[in-house]
Formats: sequence, C-alpha cells, structure tokens
Amino acid sequence: MGGAVDRAEKVLMVYRYHATAVTFSVLPATIRRCKVDHLEDSLLKGFKGFSMWGGKEARDAFRIMCPENQDKLTCFLDIDPKKIGRPYNCRESPRNIPILHWSEAKDEANRCNFMCARVERNLLEDCDVARSNRSK
Repeated sequence: MGGAVDRAEKVLMVYRYHATAVTFSVLPATIRRCKVDHLEDSLLKGFKGFSMWGGKEARDAFRIMCPENQDKLTCFLDIDPKKIGRPYNCRESPRNIPILHWSEAKDEANRCNFMCARVERNLLEDCDVARSNRSK
C-alpha cells in the first residue's frame, strides 16, 4: 500500500465554525443510520465476515445493524492495550465480540473503518514505528 504521514507546507482547508452551520442541524444518529444503511446495502452483502475499526462510532453502528450483518462481524479492531483481548458485550447481540489489535485482522479487504478511509493501515504503522522509536 505504501505512503506516509507528513506535514503540509500550506493550509489545505479552513473550517469555519459558526452557530448556524448546517452541521448542527443533523443529528449524529441520523448520519450513523445513513452510513450503516449504505454499508449494509452496498458492501456487507458480499462478505461472509468482516471486522470493524472505529471505536465508539463502530460499536454504535454495530448496534443498529440488522441481525444478519451483526452475525457476520468477527471482531472489533483497536490499538488500546486496555481494550485488546477483552470481549465487547452488546445488549443487542447475545454473543461476546473479541477486540483484537488491528494487525490481527484476518482479511484486510474485509476491514470496515467507520471513521475514515483506508489510510488507517499507514497511520497505524507510522504510530507503531514512532512508539517503538520512543521506547529505545
């Protein structure tokens, strides 16, 4: 895949905050429902199993998935040592879902990142390299 994270030499985008922004008129649950509907309709139909990355947003998305797709989830992915190895217990699903380190995902093509795009792998590799360099 390749790639790296680097600082931009100039400002690429400016976010202008104001109290009347449309952003504040759409509930997060509405946006999540749209994401899950799209994920279920376009992607998950072809998967026998998948893993999810994205912390609380991914867990919240899992809760509103249809039972058929909930059953396809093999694990959640994380980098927090406090969470890895502990199961996620969801009241909407009778099973305990393992939380694994992101590098343990069985099939990269079946990772669903609920927060951003496929840059996760490069970012996490860079984080792991930086962490190992600090510990030396």
